[in-house]
Amino acid sequence: MSRAPQSYVCLAASIAAADGSLIISTDEEPYQDLDIMEPEVGTSLPSTVRFKCSQQLSPAQWHQLTLVLAKDIKRSCKVTAYLNSKVIGSAKMQYIKPFPGNLRAFRVNGRPNFLFEEPLGPDAVETVYSQGTCYLGNYLALTPQDGSSREGQAVGRSVPEERISFGINPAVSYLTTVAQIRDDYNEVDCRLIAKEMGITSRDNTTPVLLCRNISQHLAGTSRAIGAAVVGRFGVRTFMPNSAARSFQYIGGPAVILSLIAMATDDSSLYAAVKVCVSVLSTNPCMEQEMRRMQGYKLLAFLLKMKAPLISSRTFQLVLSLTGTVELGSCSGLVYNLPAFQQLLCDAEIWQKAPENLDLSVLNHFTDILKASSESAEVMHRLDMVDKLLFQLQEPVCSPRKVQLVTSVLALQLQGHLNRRDISRIGLFVVSTLLPPTIDENVLLSAVEFDEQALTHSPVRMLWVRNQLLELIISLLSPDTTLTQQGQLQVYEALGVDWFFMLLQSHLHKSSVLLGHTLEPSASMDNLRVQVWSQGGVSATYGGFEVLQKLLEAQVHLPHVYTTLATLLLNTRPPHIPAGQVDLDSILQGLLESSTNTSHTSPPTADTPHTAHTPQTAHTPPTAHTPQTQLCVEAACILVELVRVIITQRPVAGSDAWPERGSNVWQVQYPGSVMQFLCLVHSLRPLDSLWTRPDFLSALARAMFPPSTEGNAKAPPPHPARKQVCDFSRILLLDSLMHIPASDTHTHHPLEQLLEFSPEGVCEDQKQIFQTELLLSLIELIHITGQEDTHLSRDDSASGGSGQTVLLENVGFFCAALVEKLYTGLFSTDPETLLVFIAEQVVMAMEKAQIHRERTVSALYKSLNRSLLYFLSGPRITSCEQQLVLRTLRTMEQQWDVVMATYNSNVHFTSCLMHCLLLVRSGSYPEGFGCEGFRRPLPLPDQSTEAPPPGQETHPSEVESELMCVVESVWSRVLQERRAVLEEAFKLDLSAKGGRDQPIAMGDVSPLWEETAQKAWQTFIDAQTKRLESAPSRRSVIAAAVRSFYRRTDKETSGSVEDFMNGMEAFRKTAQEMFDSLLSNHTQAQQCQCERVESLWKQQEAELLRERGVFGPAAGVWLQQRWVQDATEGPGRTRARVRRRALRMSRKMQVLTSSVCVKSNPVEESRGVTENWDTDPELRILCEAGREAEEAGLHCDQLTFFPELSEPLTSHTDAHTCTETHIILQELRDQEEVKAKMSVVQVNGYQVCECVLLFGKADLYLCEGFNLTPSGDVCCTTHQPSSIRDSYLSSMFKKEKASTVQSCKCWPYDDIKGAHFMRYLLEDNALEIFLRNGSSVFLVFPNKEHISAYKRLSSVTPALKGKVMEAVFNMRRSGGVEKSVLLRWQKGEMSNFEYLMHLNTLAGRTYNDLMQYPIFPWVLADYHSQTLDLSEAATFRDLSKPMGAQTERRRDNFIQRYNEVDTVEGDLAVQCHYCTHYSSAIIVASFLVRMEPFSHTFLTLQGGSFDVPERMFHSVQKEWESSSRDNMSDVRELIPEFYYLPDFLTNTNNLKFGCMQDGTSLGDVVLPPWAKGDPQEFIRIHREALESEYVSAHLHLWVDLIFGVRQHGPAAVESLNTFHPYFYPHHLDPTLLTNPLQRSTILGYINNFGQVPKQLFTKPHPSRFAQKKDMPPSSTVTPFYLQLDKIKPSATPIKELQQGPVGQVVCMDRDVLVLEGNRLLVPPLGHVFFCWGSYDNSCAFGNYATDKTFAVCESVCNWGEVLCAVCPNATTIITGGTSSVVCVWDVLLNKDKLTNMTLKQPLYGHTDAVTCVVASETHGLIVSGSRDHTCILWDLEELSYITQLAGHPESVCALAINTHTGEIVSCAGTHLYLWSVRGQLLSSLETGAGPEGRSLCCLFTQRNEWDPHHAIVTGGNDGIIRIWRTEYSSTQLPTIPQGCTDHHEPQEGLHDDDDAGVCGPSGGVVWERHLVLCSELNRSQLVSRRRYRTNPPVTALAMSRTNGTLLVGDAWGRVFSWTCEV
Repeated sequence: MSRAPQSYVCLAASIAAADGSLIISTDEEPYQDLDIMEPEVGTSLPSTVRFKCSQQLSPAQWHQLTLVLAKDIKRSCKVTAYLNSKVIGSAKMQYIKPFPGNLRAFRVNGRPNFLFEEPLGPDAVETVYSQGTCYLGNYLALTPQDGSSREGQAVGRSVPEERISFGINPAVSYLTTVAQIRDDYNEVDCRLIAKEMGITSRDNTTPVLLCRNISQHLAGTSRAIGAAVVGRFGVRTFMPNSAARSFQYIGGPAVILSLIAMATDDSSLYAAVKVCVSVLSTNPCMEQEMRRMQGYKLLAFLLKMKAPLISSRTFQLVLSLTGTVELGSCSGLVYNLPAFQQLLCDAEIWQKAPENLDLSVLNHFTDILKASSESAEVMHRLDMVDKLLFQLQEPVCSPRKVQLVTSVLALQLQGHLNRRDISRIGLFVVSTLLPPTIDENVLLSAVEFDEQALTHSPVRMLWVRNQLLELIISLLSPDTTLTQQGQLQVYEALGVDWFFMLLQSHLHKSSVLLGHTLEPSASMDNLRVQVWSQGGVSATYGGFEVLQKLLEAQVHLPHVYTTLATLLLNTRPPHIPAGQVDLDSILQGLLESSTNTSHTSPPTADTPHTAHTPQTAHTPPTAHTPQTQLCVEAACILVELVRVIITQRPVAGSDAWPERGSNVWQVQYPGSVMQFLCLVHSLRPLDSLWTRPDFLSALARAMFPPSTEGNAKAPPPHPARKQVCDFSRILLLDSLMHIPASDTHTHHPLEQLLEFSPEGVCEDQKQIFQTELLLSLIELIHITGQEDTHLSRDDSASGGSGQTVLLENVGFFCAALVEKLYTGLFSTDPETLLVFIAEQVVMAMEKAQIHRERTVSALYKSLNRSLLYFLSGPRITSCEQQLVLRTLRTMEQQWDVVMATYNSNVHFTSCLMHCLLLVRSGSYPEGFGCEGFRRPLPLPDQSTEAPPPGQETHPSEVESELMCVVESVWSRVLQERRAVLEEAFKLDLSAKGGRDQPIAMGDVSPLWEETAQKAWQTFIDAQTKRLESAPSRRSVIAAAVRSFYRRTDKETSGSVEDFMNGMEAFRKTAQEMFDSLLSNHTQAQQCQCERVESLWKQQEAELLRERGVFGPAAGVWLQQRWVQDATEGPGRTRARVRRRALRMSRKMQVLTSSVCVKSNPVEESRGVTENWDTDPELRILCEAGREAEEAGLHCDQLTFFPELSEPLTSHTDAHTCTETHIILQELRDQEEVKAKMSVVQVNGYQVCECVLLFGKADLYLCEGFNLTPSGDVCCTTHQPSSIRDSYLSSMFKKEKASTVQSCKCWPYDDIKGAHFMRYLLEDNALEIFLRNGSSVFLVFPNKEHISAYKRLSSVTPALKGKVMEAVFNMRRSGGVEKSVLLRWQKGEMSNFEYLMHLNTLAGRTYNDLMQYPIFPWVLADYHSQTLDLSEAATFRDLSKPMGAQTERRRDNFIQRYNEVDTVEGDLAVQCHYCTHYSSAIIVASFLVRMEPFSHTFLTLQGGSFDVPERMFHSVQKEWESSSRDNMSDVRELIPEFYYLPDFLTNTNNLKFGCMQDGTSLGDVVLPPWAKGDPQEFIRIHREALESEYVSAHLHLWVDLIFGVRQHGPAAVESLNTFHPYFYPHHLDPTLLTNPLQRSTILGYINNFGQVPKQLFTKPHPSRFAQKKDMPPSSTVTPFYLQLDKIKPSATPIKELQQGPVGQVVCMDRDVLVLEGNRLLVPPLGHVFFCWGSYDNSCAFGNYATDKTFAVCESVCNWGEVLCAVCPNATTIITGGTSSVVCVWDVLLNKDKLTNMTLKQPLYGHTDAVTCVVASETHGLIVSGSRDHTCILWDLEELSYITQLAGHPESVCALAINTHTGEIVSCAGTHLYLWSVRGQLLSSLETGAGPEGRSLCCLFTQRNEWDPHHAIVTGGNDGIIRIWRTEYSSTQLPTIPQGCTDHHEPQEGLHDDDDAGVCGPSGGVVWERHLVLCSELNRSQLVSRRRYRTNPPVTALAMSRTNGTLLVGDAWGRVFSWTCEV
């Protein structure tokens, strides 16, 4: 600051009172008081700008103002003003003057103010504003406040820290004085503040409120000290502390949830929910905690329980909680996804709520979907479609709810369309269909969808189905919001076969009509060919064929024809009103709409592909050519339906059909269809449809006459048949006029139509059909020729080419007529045919312009052939003669045409004359033509008038007339053709000669007759050959038609009947699938409910436990049992003991979701099919082969049926297991099970059948489950055991009642190792060790342990590359690594550690009581007051087993060994001992006072404790029994005797009963040298184990147990042989083949144990065998053993620049020193964690550079941090003013903070946490607080253990003994020593006075058995005090014998009374005391006097050799204290 006397304002910002404008000024002017500070309003200086903001200002509300001055050139800047992150103005103005006067900041509000030297952008301003008014930080590590990212995951820095000038926050303020400001800061600031306050700069009494600069600790330029508040006296001030923050500090969201759980009425529930909403909306940290602890699931769970109490106002609160409602209106966005998912999307909450809140939820869904399309995507991710469909299945679903559900579904699909949701709806619709055996129209006839009817299940499901169909229709309607691509996606999702299922005839008419509305929308290509699978076999079917089959049963519905017409025109389906339907009007309107759009609409993707037709090559496009082609298949189906109606019998009661125009649908619908086709043809005559073979075949099929075989009366002709025939004639005529018959690309439509014949028809039917068709076409051509209009349509356009085509085709048609005449399929009279051909000849002669000769020649050829055909016919009957006669007369009538010059063919004339001669001569009356192919002709046409009765012509007259006509024709022929014939044949026709004379028929020359005969024979031969080739031509045409069908449906391989049958099969499959989905949903809900219930029980227990919010007060303990934790610590010790959780006194209400039962019209209730393995989530537990099988299923075709082809579990399989949800809730998201194995878990004495699952990143152990024969996972309750071992199965039966299904999950990264083990004599097991110290023992009955190890090694980082080594070690005989042996011999490994290592190698484990680790008895003196470990008599003889410790005992066992030969029996074999030194009962008896071994002991003893005398109650008695007195007791010890004192005390107050002398069994009676202290017993016992004597002789005991003397001759010599059954590796394998013997052996081992694996085959070397070769030890003497020689260093070894010493860390070659509020992160060593800045943030930095590289502001939410501890590199534990102990997950990677998230807050303290320590060895956290208590927490479980109460002051220092777990706490001048269970061992008031209070403490102990360990404390007076514990004894008075209470308490596991060891005689009570050993005062030693201003001792540390004590003080110095040599 400048020292100028005048203060200036360089930047001013104020709000104008007149108009509320913001005025910003950079004009430098003298400072004025606040009331006149506002610049003049009317000024126009460039240094002042004004922005209007009155509308944005709200009274009584905080506003954030941000001014951004972006400096420009020439001392100008651009200023931008933001109000609440919204821009209110921007302008250019003068920049701040350089070198301003005294900078003064005046605050008119109580919110944070910042000055950044960096212009902020709009995004940065928005981010800053979003942090809220309670934000405390420097915007260096911001986290989103909406919870969109994980807590601790920073979104970035808004401003670099070096650009932050200052930040003033009133939340960080304190009272001080100006004198103190001078001392803390500087003189200048002190004087300026004193001047403003009007006091002297030396004043040290006037309080000054100083708001700290929260940016002062940051790097960069110099910082201001903050802001001193002047003039605050007399003004009421307050510091806001919100209730939300209080809730966070006292218990978190669980407290709020407990208020909801305790609500008893709607008012209290509303109040509780309102508190919850208020807290979560105002405290982002509470919102993050709510998400972390799954609080929204808990809230939903509680609301289900309180559902009857939920009111509409509570519902509104829930909506505001989810973030979908803002200020009473729908926001449309889901801001709080977990709340939305768990609360609103859980229908079960609202179904049970009053006031129809379930409908309100659906209405709300509708609102948010309408407001924003993003909500649809969110709801899709939450599977809302499935949940809504499941609601429709509920029997109580009201009509209104159904409508709302469908509305939500419609909006959901419109907003986010996807294939899965559409398929789910389609699946639901199919599931509502009934089987074909039930006709819905009969079952639900005359149904009305009213309120009453909808209460019945069949009607309701029908109505629901129709509602969903209408939903799909709305999606496909023209006015839908879906794009064309979206609609195509709907088609693809459903598939055509789904539409087919809706068209079945047995379905209700309403559903069928809706199905017809949907069907036209189907894809044309998919309708033609679709793939369909059934039973694993794929087949292809024609979709239109199936559609035709379905529609044939619905010809009475007009919608059928509308559907087909829509498909035909490829247009949108019309809207058909309800009620009477006028088919003609609908078809007409459809045609008009198609005509209007055909000219403008471009071709679509669904335009059908048509084959090439001649029309496209010969017909030019016209103006009327449509853009799209007609659908051939739809037209064919239309004609086929008409045929179906035509072939039906007339209506009942009538013998004939009504006329056209009647209201009978049988007559009206076919006529309307044919009329529609005619109109379509007239509008689109050039479409290829009309020439398609399939369409022509359909027309022919409709016209084909019915069969009359079997004398069946033919049905009367249908009126529509004539319309079909007329339409076909029109088509044929049109083809004759436009399609040349000479086109070789395809066959002419006339040929195709003529040659069509259905399968199985007779020749008569063919003849009738072709005759009718040809005659009608003859008539039509004849009429057209007469009107002369048939060419007018295209003559103008084609230039007369149409006439040429017609004439050419007429010739082709005439040839076809004659062809059919010769084949006998065309029956007509001569006049009709001959006259028709003659007319066509005349027309061709007149109008033919091109190819006239060819056309006329072809016509004459047909004319001649037909004339000769009729003349050569039979003449036997009068009718036949008349037919010939009529032929000749017709010839005479058409003589000019027949005998014209163009027809001068001499061969025809010769044949004609030959025919006349034969007729005249009467030869061949049966006919002389092609008799083999001639068919009998019918009678003359009925149109010929018959003579009246009585005037019939006589046959003789007919014959006479015939002869006359023949002679007349003969004469005329000769007259015109004689010359030509004679010239051609070169002979005279007359036998009499004379060319000018007429030749009578009898005067013909024989030579010429022979010539004519030859000509006729040639003609006959030609016709015969032609007729013989006619069938082949017809087959060619038929083959062409068939080949067309093959080209269209070339992939079709299945019949329509198969498809129809398959539809029913898939309908059942669809129902099963949906029922399975529903069952899975119900099961998942139940699973979720149980999971959340368990979670709430945990929260409830936390609230009610000791030190809980609703638990007892501090210092009150609840009765809870202590249990040994299975976690292993260093050296494989299980030293952790934890308190068992309280059992809930009340049972939580079981919430079961309402099971939706599917209704059936036949059975009102239908059971839900429990096919759980169809769901992808549940199918993960099924056989892996199924998944692979499903993956191979191809669903490329657009079909719905493949969606239904997923494999389903047969109902005949094993019972459906509902317990699998226990596994599912533990599976990770998107988990994939790679392998499954059936295993057996061994835990102590219990065995449990399990399933081992190998996931992608985790290993799962499912307890209480097994594998079915198909490979599925099922619980042991529903599935018999898959273990074939009879003995194991019998063990399962014993434990089955106590087996509880559970699932454990371990990440592969957490697995530390795995060892091969054996179980029940077999190498078949694995023991897996985890990094947290726990382990699991798994037995593989199928000998899959090696493959399991290989699979585990492939995915576990710690095991990769160790497979071969592990397998080799498993198979070798044994041995110990030389490195381990050498370490033991060097003293680097203790005896205990070495023995535990040998036990591990030998297969001994804590997890199997039959193979428990074995430790030796090492002491023999249990009666002395003190132990002399230097005397050999104190120890047992380690070279001998327990059976040979005394000579007498040795002799007895030798005698037994020698006498066994004379005893008979299997068990009486030669051995020294029939019992073992280690068994399950031995282990359980030792540990009986500690759970879970109490329960195990009761199980082994049949449910009750043993006789008290036989219980383990005295160490001395136990030694005497096993070493001297009891011949059946040779037990050794267990590891707990050397590290666990808890098993010696009856902490759980178990009632073991009383012995015969009245002594009540409680704690174990310890030897006198233990001084009654279990800790001391364990210490001395361990000291004895590590003593010189034991070390020198331990190898001898190793030989007995693990070595050369374990068995064989050496064992016999050493008296160390046991029963052969105890030696599994030396057991005769033949004994195990007999099931009875095997069961006996296994039972013997199970009860008595087994010998460990032999590790050594040679004598084990002594520990001191190589001592001579080793260099002398250079062990440093610990400093606490020579306190009289300890001296401090003359100068500090380390010294900090600022601050007190916070931590001293001793490394191998260096000492690291950190300031206060800093902590080194182990084991990195170069990264530190710091806290304590004014903004309450924390940071990580590099120790070498002393620079921070990461900042984390999430710690700010938990108040000021006062202490922290870092037990490992991934965990940091903090405590502070919030009273909460926070455990943080930290991820550091190369000086980069990847993540720091809150793992768990630990609630219990009621005041600030002042100190916290942690121990990974003991899994312990200890926190001390100002509330005068300490709390012990479990480091692994992060749960409460117990409390350390009774401190008179605030706890200021804590320490944990790494070896023993003992805890020391310092409270002022008081010192306390606690056991690891929280038991007070000793306490002391140091008497050092107030200045001597302890600030730090330290344990000094080299090892667990060190008797001279000490406690070091550092005081505020600068003195180091060293304390030790000592024992003092007190003599108890002798109890008179008459006063002994002989009452024996009842045995049991629960006893609330204290138990102890007492007796009739007195005893000694030992007490443990803390004793001061020494006080170390450096200043006194240096100056020989004590300084009053000694710096407090703030840190203590000890070197790794224990030879140096390092002391850090408040002045930043570190001194070392070392013993003088």
